[in-house]
Amino acid sequence: MSVNYLVLTSKTQPDLGVLSHIKDWWQTLHDRIVLWLASMDFNSMNIIEIAMFVGAGFLVGIILQRHLKGLVIFVILLAAAGWALQGLNLIVINWDYANQLTGTVSNLSLSNLLTISVDWAKEHLVQVAGFGVGLLIGTKV
Repeated sequence: MSVNYLVLTSKTQPDLGVLSHIKDWWQTLHDRIVLWLASMDFNSMNIIEIAMFVGAGFLVGIILQRHLKGLVIFVILLAAAGWALQGLNLIVINWDYANQLTGTVSNLSLSNLLTISVDWAKEHLVQVAGFGVGLLIGTKV
């Protein structure tokens, strides 16, 4: 009795067109990221600064996640107390110094404040992004 073994081997190759397209896309993405990072002129001080902003964002995220309600109540009470004490002439708030400290003008409107904030964020994009990443991580922990 003879047993015939039928060996079926299929040596099908994957579609190289799709794989080469994915490889080209990945290489293009890699090149763009490398060029972008090179244009940022990263050095050790910039990396330390970004790491500090990520860490600060992380800590703020943890604090906001756990103590947001108490923090909001504290800020509202502090603002109400300052307003009441200034109204009773027990304290004087030097608004000119506060404006100088924050870098704003006394007749600042909400739209001007938003424009100033967006311009500042554009100038400090890496720091804002680092803080944002840290904040997201901190709120998810």
